[in-house]
Amino acid sequence: MLLYVCLFSILIAFILIINNWRTNKNVFFLAFLFIILSIYGLGHYVVVYSKSVFWTVIFYNNFMPLTLLLGPFLFFYIRGILTPKTNFKKIDFLHFIPFLINLIAVIPYYFTSYSYKVTLAQKIIENVNLLLIFKVNSLMSPSVNFILRPICFMVYIFYSLYFIWKSLKKKSKKNNVSFNYLLIKYQWFFGLLFVLLLLIGCYFILSYTFVRTTSYNEALSYKWYLIIVEIAYIIISFSLLFFPKILYNYSNRENKIKFKNNNKNSDSLSSSNFFLIQDDFNFELAENDPFYELAHKIKLYYYNERPYLKLKYTISDLAMELEMQDSHVAYCFTSIYKVSFTKLKNHLRIEYAKELLQSDLNNNFTIDAIGQKSGFSTRSNFYNTFNKEVGCSPTDYLKSIKTNKTN
Repeated sequence: MLLYVCLFSILIAFILIINNWRTNKNVFFLAFLFIILSIYGLGHYVVVYSKSVFWTVIFYNNFMPLTLLLGPFLFFYIRGILTPKTNFKKIDFLHFIPFLINLIAVIPYYFTSYSYKVTLAQKIIENVNLLLIFKVNSLMSPSVNFILRPICFMVYIFYSLYFIWKSLKKKSKKNNVSFNYLLIKYQWFFGLLFVLLLLIGCYFILSYTFVRTTSYNEALSYKWYLIIVEIAYIIISFSLLFFPKILYNYSNRENKIKFKNNNKNSDSLSSSNFFLIQDDFNFELAENDPFYELAHKIKLYYYNERPYLKLKYTISDLAMELEMQDSHVAYCFTSIYKVSFTKLKNHLRIEYAKELLQSDLNNNFTIDAIGQKSGFSTRSNFYNTFNKEVGCSPTDYLKSIKTNKTN
């Protein structure tokens, strides 16, 4: 069970990265946290249960320094969501010192011959208690190494809890929001930290018992350790499937956006623009949804500012203008509006271009100029998109308009 759950967790983490690397940078910390945690579990499974010399050579000690990154990645993920304007500073590199020290300490082992590693693997398979004898870390004993890793991670878990509590108190006072409401809103954090604490706590008890008794079989005699570990891995893995909002962060900054009324510019011929926006942003959302306010802000912003008419306009530009995270805006499009940012942008641009072609402005501007005024940077992009949306080229569309007027 542990083997398959860990492999599944790694697969989900990579899917997370592939689908969100452009819009949600914090997802990297969450994904790498799950990958390293899964490798930790796989290492335990391979060394103790697999009886495979090859896989024991691969997993024994090679990935152990990575476990000291679990804590930093957890903290950076939580901090990035609760304080999205916090930039990565030089002092943050201090979090990587334990990892670097451990990495330097095992470098000599990395350069040992494959035959030597095979010999170690064979002996470990014959007697797993030799894990306490073989010193493959030049700076610390195996016993210290076994105990140090889970302790470091637990320290970060408790510090992350403190950081969350402190941040929510500050948000509650600043935005005049109920603290209890924020606790419910960010309950994913507390659930995640509880499961991680449960998981790493079992590993700590297992490691401590092994070091104290020098018998791994005796440490494994408490079956509930393994049951809790497997359940924790299952919860962590499947939480990414059943709670998709996790992928887009859960912070919802109650920023107030001031709109400028740009509808008085020279192109403000779109009296139907409001109704167009109404139709394209037709959605139903509970008012207690954390993205309720943002979804309506985007809708209003599109009507007042028409940002989609800007050349090379991206979802990052929209997020910057609204002073929100890319991931929050992306969530509104994919999960609330049920349409991609690009598809809606192109649709609104084409509707605007149709209005320009239908108006008297087509006598003063070329079709290419109308394409640019509609937000398209190239002629080919304008023609291809227009053809997909309308079913004909802008030239044919203009001809049909003139024919209808003549008739």
